[in-house]
Order: sequence, then C-alpha cells, then structure tokens
Amino acid sequence: ATPLLFVAFGFHLAGAPLHLAIAWLYGAFYVAVAVIDLEHRRVLNVMLLPAAIVAAGISLLAAPPTPASMALGGATGFGLFFLLGILGRGALGFGDVKLAGVIGLMTGFPSVLVALATGALLGGVAALALLVTGRATRKSKIAYAPYLAAGAVIALWGVLGGG
Repeated sequence: ATPLLFVAFGFHLAGAPLHLAIAWLYGAFYVAVAVIDLEHRRVLNVMLLPAAIVAAGISLLAAPPTPASMALGGATGFGLFFLLGILGRGALGFGDVKLAGVIGLMTGFPSVLVALATGALLGGVAALALLVTGRATRKSKIAYAPYLAAGAVIALWGVLGGG
C-alpha cells in the first residue's frame, strides 16, 4: 500500500516538492499506524506525540494547514472523538481519540471534519460487512485506526493538492 500511496501522491503533487515530502511523511505515518492497529489493536503514544510535534512544526514552515487551522483542527478532532469516547462507554479507544487529534493537526480545520467523517463512514461499511458475513458480532471490537488513517489520507489529498 505504501508504494502505491507514494506513487499516487507523486503524480498528484509533482509540481509541489514540499507538499509531496509532507504527503509522503504523513502517508508513511498513517500506514504504520494502520498496520500496528490491525496487528495489535493499539494506537501507540510513542508514535502520536512525535507526529503531533512534527505536524505543528510543518505548519509553522508556511506549509498547509496554517497554524490557526492546524490548532483548531487538532482541538476539533480530539474534542469530537473525546466526546464520542465518553458517550460510547468504551466503544472507542483513547488511542483513536488521540489519533483524531493528530489527524486534525495534519489536515487542519475544516478538513479534519472530512477526514473523520470519511474514516467513520469507511469503518462503518467495514463493520457492516463483518456483521453480514458473520465474521463479527455487535459486541466485537474492530481496529478503527486504519479507517481513520484512510480518511486522513483522502483529506490530505485536498489539503496539500489545493482542492
């Protein structure tokens, strides 16, 4: 998946080397988060804190999103998923909550809403498919980070590509 993602971003951002480098960096991060969550059902703090720091630094380099958009996106992503985590009574892991905050830092506001809505939609479709095929029950827990990561990559396509 990583080489295909890199090639797709390479074509999309060929005329913007800084944006391409950011897309590759964030893309590699999202692939790693997705694989680790699929294999171990964990979103690692050791990855999230450095990613948040890097996202803030990149935003300060005049790369999208702007610092204000980055801060609002991070707060929005974390805040929305924190509320969902509380209301869902454990249905959403705190690693996913923190990942939503990092996604917001990387995509900014309002693109974080696109990223999280897309991720939620993809996760819902996957959960429905697992239920229909009998591979999961309503009480089963699924790895959610891969879908959030996919939503983030889709949102980044527009953030870094200008549309």
